[in-house]
Amino acid sequence: MSSVPTHHLAQAEASIMLIEVLMALLIERAVLPRESVIEAVETVIDVKRRMAAEGAHPEVAAVARGLLSTLANSLMAASADGPIAQ
Repeated sequence: MSSVPTHHLAQAEASIMLIEVLMALLIERAVLPRESVIEAVETVIDVKRRMAAEGAHPEVAAVARGLLSTLANSLMAASADGPIAQ
């Protein structure tokens, strides 16, 4: 049996992986334009930045912003016709 922190980390990892795949599917199937998905990710980055500035778990927010930035960069780097790297 895993520890509680390990279980929570596994849930977080599975969640972000699922979200990345769903975002890629939405873009690849032309349900949402790539720019809209990237804009949504950038909005969350801004929210995390403001939360950290207000003192809401700044260390966690910094890591979250880094992960979100990596995701946004991946979406931006993918060609409009090609698949998105997971």
